[in-house]
Amino acid sequence: MNPFISELPSKVFYNGQLKDGPNMASKTEAIWHENPIFGPYRFFNVNGVEQKQGTSTKNTAEAVVAVELYRKIEAEFGQRVNFDMRIGVISMYKEQLWELKRQFISAYGTTIIDNIE
Repeated sequence: MNPFISELPSKVFYNGQLKDGPNMASKTEAIWHENPIFGPYRFFNVNGVEQKQGTSTKNTAEAVVAVELYRKIEAEFGQRVNFDMRIGVISMYKEQLWELKRQFISAYGTTIIDNIE
């Protein structure tokens, strides 16, 4: 795991005792980290509306932003990097996962689901 990612759980859950493996900074280095938007991890505050769907929740604006971020990284680095199965979008809500799939399929067709988790 990239040291920028492991830093938070190490401090919060392990009193700074969690250690990275040897050379993890260089092993997890990626050319898209050149762009500050695409560091090892990022949080984006999206002004959207959460909608209840049964017992789950979705936010269409967040899903649209995920598609646009993918579009941007693909445009900037897709000539040099094959992003198939190297990009994942995390959500705690099942309905949000369905919304993400709907938005990605709408933008790229059904085959995109084989390339992004």
